[in-house]
Amino acid sequence: MKHGLNPVNYCLRWLSLALFVLGLGISLPTLAATASSEIQPLNSGLFPSAPQTTSTSASSTNSGDSKSNYGVIPLPPLNTPVIDTSNTLSPADVQQLDQQVLAIHKAGRAQIGIVIVPTTGNESVFDYALRVSKQWRLGDVKRDDGLVIVVAVQDRKIQILTGYGLEGVLPDVVLSRIIRDSMTPLFRTGHYAEGLKVGLTQIDDILQMDPAIAQQQARDLQNQANETPRDSISNMLG
Repeated sequence: MKHGLNPVNYCLRWLSLALFVLGLGISLPTLAATASSEIQPLNSGLFPSAPQTTSTSASSTNSGDSKSNYGVIPLPPLNTPVIDTSNTLSPADVQQLDQQVLAIHKAGRAQIGIVIVPTTGNESVFDYALRVSKQWRLGDVKRDDGLVIVVAVQDRKIQILTGYGLEGVLPDVVLSRIIRDSMTPLFRTGHYAEGLKVGLTQIDDILQMDPAIAQQQARDLQNQANETPRDSISNMLG
C-alpha cells in the first residue's frame, strides 16, 4: 500500500480526494485578490521592484517541459488537490499537502488547488493561474471561496488567486506578505514543500479567525504598506 497507509486510511484518503474532485464545477469564481512574486536565486540579491507581467526564463536543475514559442501550455486535469507536473515534490510531500488542503475543504473554510509546473511558457503566471481557476471552478457557488496557488519552478514565479468570498480576509496585501516573508525564503533554498505547507498554514490560520478581526488586520497591513517607503522589497506589497 502506498506511503505505508493501512487499508482503512488509504480508502478514506481516496474517498476524500473523490469528494474534493466531485465538489468542482460548482461555480466560476470572480477573482478578487491576487498576489505574485518572482523567486530569485539565493545569491541574486533583492526581489524585483514589482511583479512581472510575463514569465522570464531561468536556469534550473528541475526537469520538465521547455517553453514553446507558440500557443499556451495545456492545463493538467484536476484529479487531486495538489498537482506537480515538475516532479519537484516527493510522493510523501504531495500526500501531506493533499491532506492539509482537504482538511481546510472539509471544514468549509475554502477549496484550494495547488499546481506546480516547470514553466508557464510564454504566458504570464497570472494568466496561467487565471486559466486554472476558470477550468477548475474551485469554490462554493454561494461563498465563492476558491483559492489557487500556482508555482512555476523554472520561471521562479508564484501566483495566488482567490474568489471574492475570501477577499475581505485574504486581500492582495496579506497574500503578498505570506509569499514574501514565509514561502519565498524556503522556495529560494529549494524547500518547495515546506514553503507550501507554511503558506497553507498561515492562510488557514487567517480563515479560522473572526472575519472582523482578520479584515481589520488586513486594513492595518495595507495602511502600513502605504506608509512604508517603496523600495524594491516593499513594492511586492502593491
